[in-house]
Amino acid sequence: MVFSSSEEEHVKHVASVLQRLRDNNLFAKASKCVFHASSVEYLGYVVSSEGLKMDSSKVQQIFTWPQPKNIKALQSFLGFANFYCHFIKNYSKRITALTSLLKRDSPLSSMRKLLQCSKNKNIHHKKLGLLKPLQIPAGPWNSLSMDFITQLRLSNSFDSILVVVDRFSKMGIFIPTYGKITALELAQIFISHVFSKHGLPMSIVSDRGSLFVSPFWTNLFQQLKISRDLSTAFHPETDGQKGRVNLILEHYFWMYVWVASKNIKTTRPTKKLSEIWLGPFEVIEKIGSHAYHLKLPQQWKSVHPVFHVSLLEPVKKSIIPNRHQLPPPPVLVEEQEEWEVAQ
Repeated sequence: MVFSSSEEEHVKHVASVLQRLRDNNLFAKASKCVFHASSVEYLGYVVSSEGLKMDSSKVQQIFTWPQPKNIKALQSFLGFANFYCHFIKNYSKRITALTSLLKRDSPLSSMRKLLQCSKNKNIHHKKLGLLKPLQIPAGPWNSLSMDFITQLRLSNSFDSILVVVDRFSKMGIFIPTYGKITALELAQIFISHVFSKHGLPMSIVSDRGSLFVSPFWTNLFQQLKISRDLSTAFHPETDGQKGRVNLILEHYFWMYVWVASKNIKTTRPTKKLSEIWLGPFEVIEKIGSHAYHLKLPQQWKSVHPVFHVSLLEPVKKSIIPNRHQLPPPPVLVEEQEEWEVAQ
């Protein structure tokens, strides 16, 4: 390597070096030589008129170095990084956190287990992030939300319900339909049941179902100048009002289906439409601070009468006079009623 202060001196220096090689019968391979270069890479460094600096390709390797998972991998990383210690101020203090892991009692051996443990750990804190509710509409039927209730029992060739809710007045429209509806048919339903009676809204909130993100539905909204607000995936809090209306409607279905099917013989209870709570039962005594002993009916002898308080709910008396509570259903064993046989 030949270094000169100016280009004129560099020409003289190179000529002198080449002449010295010729006098001693030494040769240089032209393909390995670079002449009149402003910067040269040499032994991992870059030499230029500005001074000595690190090779950028070597620095990039440090940034992309895989995370060390054992002592040997950490030693390999530190050995590579130590080559550039002269370019880093207070280098020895900066790597103290890494060099301390080379000791015999280092926690590095358990880091892999801790990482795997954190991946499988249940989260007990509240969900992160602040609640950002939707903006309150300026008037009725300016902003709507919609959703489907699907997989219902077939009735008059319909097995689904389209729920459209006005976000301002909370008024809901329930339209019978079927699960395999197309985007064109959905648009016709909106024209017949919503747009023709309440006008065009400014925005409609929906989930990211295939119908709501279809090209036809998107182009229709653009032509009608309606803002299409899609909720975040797996985040029902975006439009909880719509889910609340669906819940009220489903509660109504539970009562309606119970009345309509009370005289129909079924081989087993339908879990989807079964009651959430059973009872009421009389409390005999309190056991400890978190359990209660209940008075269960005779056909429930196979059920232990002591329950944790988390499984119980206080009964609210009916305000309707002379209304009697029906007894709880019998316990089924292998989908058959259990009977007690006396000898």
